[in-house]
Amino acid sequence: MSWKSIGVLAAILTLVAGCAPKADAPADVAAIKAMVAAYGQAATTGDVIALSDQYTDDAVRLEPNAPMLVGKEAIHSGWQTFLERYNTKEVDVAEDVHVVGDLAFVRGTYTAKETPKVPGAAVVDDKGKWLTAYRRQPGGSWKIVVDIWNTDMPVVQVLSPGSTDEQALLQIERDWTAAWWKQDPVALDGILADSYLENLQGQITTKAQLIRDMKAGIYKVESLEANDMRVVVFGDHAVVNGLTTSKGTMHGKDASDKRRWTDVYEKRDGRWRAVFTHFIKVE
Repeated sequence: MSWKSIGVLAAILTLVAGCAPKADAPADVAAIKAMVAAYGQAATTGDVIALSDQYTDDAVRLEPNAPMLVGKEAIHSGWQTFLERYNTKEVDVAEDVHVVGDLAFVRGTYTAKETPKVPGAAVVDDKGKWLTAYRRQPGGSWKIVVDIWNTDMPVVQVLSPGSTDEQALLQIERDWTAAWWKQDPVALDGILADSYLENLQGQITTKAQLIRDMKAGIYKVESLEANDMRVVVFGDHAVVNGLTTSKGTMHGKDASDKRRWTDVYEKRDGRWRAVFTHFIKVE
């Protein structure tokens, strides 16, 4: 190749490079970071349309412990289902943005506080990381084509507040609280299995003893509230954790306290029954 040919080739390459979009152009980086911030704001306000509009029609979203969502419509439906079950406060931060031509690759983190709309269910404090690919659109804007995220929190088999089993178990817990508040031995009998045992810091009490004491009127309950409840289901068995705050007397003496508890359930003939409770008093 002659020096003249090399000079012509160099000129062509220089021209092509000048026409190509500049890598990591400040305007592109700023636009994408603004989209990331708006994404968290839309989740917080429950704006499903604003969330799904950030995706292309053929976008793919990969969530942890769930099937892949393919297409803008599926992603929209996924967000809608989630926001029907939770109020969330989410903050997304883009920590690393790389733009190459009409594609951008972004790595970031999120924090979220998710409050179930089911009464009594526990608030979820979550944090994690994500990796997202964006594609430049004909008008110059950006949209998500691939989105993957995962939590930093330990994996547990906690059902969503919309599931049938969790709804049933949380309702049983509310009925159980009401039975104690009203001192209703009939309602209590329907909740507890015949083999039920209660462990209050080493003191074991049977179902028969609890109902007998309730009928004898040794408990006087002025107020009783259960909250911060979490449900974990393993086939026909389940565990519910929660916190109870009570005010009242037992045998005429003050018995007001705050307790952390774990209730163990077994499903028999399609019905959940409590089989064991472990209490720990909170000072």
